[in-house]
Amino acid sequence: MTKPAYRSIKRDQIPEVELEGGRLRILAGSYDGQQGVQGNYQPIDYYDITVEPGKTVTIPQRRADRRCCFLCWGCTVAGEDLEEKTAALLSDGDQVTIEGKEKRAKVLFLSGSPLKEEIAWEGRW
Repeated sequence: MTKPAYRSIKRDQIPEVELEGGRLRILAGSYDGQQGVQGNYQPIDYYDITVEPGKTVTIPQRRADRRCCFLCWGCTVAGEDLEEKTAALLSDGDQVTIEGKEKRAKVLFLSGSPLKEEIAWEGRW
């Protein structure tokens, strides 16, 4: 088992990508050829996505990855209306579509390959 390691990420280390209808900040991983901070062991993509009211953005994904999101402000994700402060595990596919409702949508989005390892609750097997 590896000891936990923590590091801070400064604002100038977070690339921003303008999207038609929104903006994507790369908190970790990469998007559209731009690289953000990457961890030492398990690569993930971690995005802070903003979608303007009435607009839609589509984020391409690797089909084998698992993905989830946390909605800071309500919006429609993958065709489902989700409430504010809701976490959602998303189904397989090669893209995720996020639609802003009457106000700007704010989503924290994570994706990565599954570990396929047992869970050790409280560090016990």
